[in-house]
Amino acid sequence: MKLSAKIGVVQLTDHRLRLVVIKTGSATPKVLERINEALPPLSDDPELASSEQAAFIRAAIKKLKNVPTIYLLNAPHGWSVMRLLAVPFIGAKKVRAAITFELEPYLAIPIDDLIIDHNTVSEIDGKTEVFVMGIQRDPVAEQLRILAAAGVSVEGVGLDIVGLSALSLDTLLKDSAPQALVIEHEGYSYLAIVNNRSLAYVQRITASPERADAWSQEIQNAIRAFQANSLAPVTLSRVVCTYSELPDEARATLEDKLDLPIRSAALGESWVPQSILESSDSSIWLSMIGTGSAASGGSFSISFKRPMVDKEAPTNPYKYHVAAIAALLLFALSAHLFITHIRTNDNLAEIDRLGQMVWEEFAATYPNDPLAQSRPPGDVGGSRSRDAMSLAIDAEQSSGTNVNPEMFNQPSLLNILKELSTHMPDRDVTVLEIGITKRRTKMEIRVRGETKNTGAFGKMTDGLRQSSILEIGDQKRSSIAGKETFDLVVYFKNDTSSS
Repeated sequence: MKLSAKIGVVQLTDHRLRLVVIKTGSATPKVLERINEALPPLSDDPELASSEQAAFIRAAIKKLKNVPTIYLLNAPHGWSVMRLLAVPFIGAKKVRAAITFELEPYLAIPIDDLIIDHNTVSEIDGKTEVFVMGIQRDPVAEQLRILAAAGVSVEGVGLDIVGLSALSLDTLLKDSAPQALVIEHEGYSYLAIVNNRSLAYVQRITASPERADAWSQEIQNAIRAFQANSLAPVTLSRVVCTYSELPDEARATLEDKLDLPIRSAALGESWVPQSILESSDSSIWLSMIGTGSAASGGSFSISFKRPMVDKEAPTNPYKYHVAAIAALLLFALSAHLFITHIRTNDNLAEIDRLGQMVWEEFAATYPNDPLAQSRPPGDVGGSRSRDAMSLAIDAEQSSGTNVNPEMFNQPSLLNILKELSTHMPDRDVTVLEIGITKRRTKMEIRVRGETKNTGAFGKMTDGLRQSSILEIGDQKRSSIAGKETFDLVVYFKNDTSSS
């Protein structure tokens, strides 16, 4: 389930700023704009260097013609650790609570130095198989501080190899059979295994395809390691190599060793701009596109932001969430108008209703603001109300004023998307319409869609009932011309008005 959004993904190194703005919602994301600039020489003083870097980023981002609704940070695989684990029970809450304990024995560094996230691969005989990823806290925190100083509020953090795997799954793998991906990235090969359309394993391959025998042997060993650690036997159906030019000898040797069909498919071919595909750093850009696409509701996504922010404890601990509220308001408006197909008169009425919703949110959040005393004229779709709210947010952040924590009971935008995507996968459900209603006392999501197979509705609702952040409300089902359609309402669990 992919929603329409304009997402900016940043990758920052000591020497270069990369930023790509994509529009999601279609079968493939559309690249709208890029920034690719070398950083100027910086001061030897670390604090001064950070300020100079932030100023450079701020100036570069001001040039954007397509301003993103939200920003994400794309982190390198070298900052991460990954492990396939079996947790001895099922249930999302229990599994989440146990992951840190289960992962710690395998780590060479203190677990407190990592931010942890995971995705569920399978549930077998009362056990849950999860692929756990940890990312180093300090380098991510440092980059977020620099970006925050540049005026960029990052809503989530992804990993480059996860972005590449997600993009490959969404655009190259059309069935749900277990498959292996061999992905080219920054001079290395990476083996990624997808099981139940979930990322289950990642391993960097040190040999290059030019050393065909060593390369193939290393891939075979990695697959055997995955199979040895998997809860149940997994038979791979094929291997998909994303190399644009895979040497014939490497392909033949790999096919012979694995006794599996090998398919070559260049990632992004035919829909990614040629300027990206032909660049020497094409895999970095593709990973950034994948990170953004996954965050909008792709097959899987990882977001490390929330626990890391809690650890950082910035001057105003809620400033990221305030920005997220504004982003969510805009996202609610754009998602509803993009996805809902209704007659023109109804659209006008809906725009007016959503505009009133944005205005009420602003007035309730900042009742003492001079601009909140009456709804501004010409407030089409709540655009002027949102601008006024953005000004109030900026003023509150700069003053360091304490913000009422009750404002932030709702999950972040990425958590909402990730949770819905988890329980409404494309293989089971086609989402036809999403409507988000957000007020001071109530917030709900209405979803209308079609199921693709028997049992999909029950599987979806059972999953939502186990969600840690969402609570399922009214449900309606009907069958038209052999197709089962559904309408359901989902509330946030910490929203007392839904009880």
